[in-house]
Parts: sequence; structure tokens; C-alpha cells
Amino acid sequence: MAYLNKQLAITKKTWNGLVVLFAIIIVVYFSRIYTFNVTADIIDDKALKDLVKKLNRANAEANYPVAAIKKFNPDTLSLSGWKKLGLTERQATVIMHYRQKGGRFYTKTDVARLYSISARKYKQLEPFIDLPEGKSGHTHKAKLIVPLELNSADTAKLKTVYGIGPAFAKHIIKYRELLGGFHSKRQLLEVYGMDREKYQEIGDQLKVNPAYIKKIDVNQAEAEELNRLPYLNYKQANAIVQYRLQHGEYLSADDLADIAILDAATINKIKPYLVFK
Repeated sequence: MAYLNKQLAITKKTWNGLVVLFAIIIVVYFSRIYTFNVTADIIDDKALKDLVKKLNRANAEANYPVAAIKKFNPDTLSLSGWKKLGLTERQATVIMHYRQKGGRFYTKTDVARLYSISARKYKQLEPFIDLPEGKSGHTHKAKLIVPLELNSADTAKLKTVYGIGPAFAKHIIKYRELLGGFHSKRQLLEVYGMDREKYQEIGDQLKVNPAYIKKIDVNQAEAEELNRLPYLNYKQANAIVQYRLQHGEYLSADDLADIAILDAATINKIKPYLVFK
């Protein structure tokens, strides 16, 4: 027993060293936890990041030279024009998308309603906006209760639909003429600049009468006439004509399935525009 005690015994100096080492380990361990938590709080603090962004934006707007601003019309100003006014690429793009979807500015107040322009920036631009004062020009326009017939409406009537401005009305008319008429409202999703959000906004205000469609006699048409349809390329249109010349007239749309370069989806799209006499 005495021998064992002698083997396990440690000196006072060694014991003190162990105590110090243990204390250092504890200090290092807790300091790392504290440092990690502080760092994580700084990195993950979304509010702080948002504040920095707002301060940077406000600083950029405040430092933009007011003397460089000239009178401008927000309905015609280009993307680069908006950027020259001090807007970021993203802010200017939002405005351009708004106009492409038929949005229009009637008064200065309409510009203030853009979420991409801050109140501070609007206050800076307001004296130079070449539009009349007053309330928003959209307030007089409410959603139509009685749906408008899409195939017979002209540009003026289309503009009475809430959500359709002059540019969008022109896009719709142009595509309608290309088709020969709409057989379904969902074809509006094929119109340039249309997306599902815009379609949901205007869809309930429109209806379609397929009787207005200008159909093509598939047994008399040449390739150029068939190629008018946006669903066919010239090669497909020509294949329809050549197959008819070789095998005789088509009796129904089912006969088109024998043409190798026409798939079922394409046939379903062109079927409402063809007559088989």
C-alpha cells in the first residue's frame, strides 16, 4: 500500500500545473461559445442587414445631384433614363415591367405609388415629373361587371378592362389578328408580356365567342396561309399541304396525325382554326 501511494503521489508543483491547465481549458471553452454566439448574432441579424441596406439606399439618393435632373415623362422614360435619375438596375427594371404589362402614369401620384421608389426619392423627383397634379388616374377605372367579348373588342374597349393599358391592348389585338381570333381566354397567356398574375387580374372581365374566329380551309390553303398560325412553322405548314396533295383531302383533324412532324399537342392547338370541307 505504501508502495502504491508512492507511485500515485504527485508533487505540489505538478498539482498546481494541473490546476492552471484545467482553468485555461475552461476559459478557452467558454470564450469560444461566447464568441460563436456573438458572431452568429451579428451574421444572422436580418434587421441589422436591412438597416444597412436602407442606409446605403438613402445615402445614394441623398447624394444624387438634383441639378442634373430634367423634366421627364415616366410613360416614355427608358431604363437607362431611370438609372440616370439615381435608381438602381432593379428599381428601374420593376418600372419597365409595369409599363410592359400595360401600366400607365396619369398623374404624379401614380409615380408615388410605385413600391420601387421610396418616399424620399419621390420627393426629389416630383418637381421634374412631366404629369399633372392630382389623384391617381386609376381611381375612375373599376373591374368590369359584365365581361367584354375578346374577339370583337377594339383597342378602346379593351382599355376599359381593369388591368389593361394601351400597350397591353395593342399586344392583345396584334396576337388576335395573328391567330384569327381566340377560342379560349387562356390563350391570353401566350400574349407578349402576359403572366399568370396579370391573367388572373383581367380574366374574369373577359369572355370569348369562338364564332368570331377566322378559320382556314385546310383542303384549299397554301403553306403560307397555314404558316400564319403561331403554332406552326413553315416546315410543318408545308408538310400539311404536301400530304394533302399526295393522299387527298383531309376529312378531320385526326388525319393530321399521319404527318410525322406534327405531334398531338400541335394538332390540338391548330384544330380550332381549321375547317374540313
